[in-house]
Amino acid sequence: MTGFPLLPWLALVAVYVSIGRFRGASWRSIATTAVAVFTVVFLEFTSAFILGLEALLWTGAAVGFGALVFIAVGKLRGPRPVRQRRAVA
Repeated sequence: MTGFPLLPWLALVAVYVSIGRFRGASWRSIATTAVAVFTVVFLEFTSAFILGLEALLWTGAAVGFGALVFIAVGKLRGPRPVRQRRAVA
């Protein structure tokens, strides 16, 4: 892990946060998504290095299944009402 390029990852995080704020996302949703992505990436790399490629594939399958469940539950709940933004005068 020597020479791991940290600057491009920090730039990616800065772009992600700025786009999220520009689209009106809350700091809480941005932080939740960032923690979830970090957790998934950490689990994938840890399982790949410790347990091998098969564990990496199983982790990916589990994350994919979790995403499908999340989407299905969202569809079952129905559409959410759109929040109207107040005009700044």
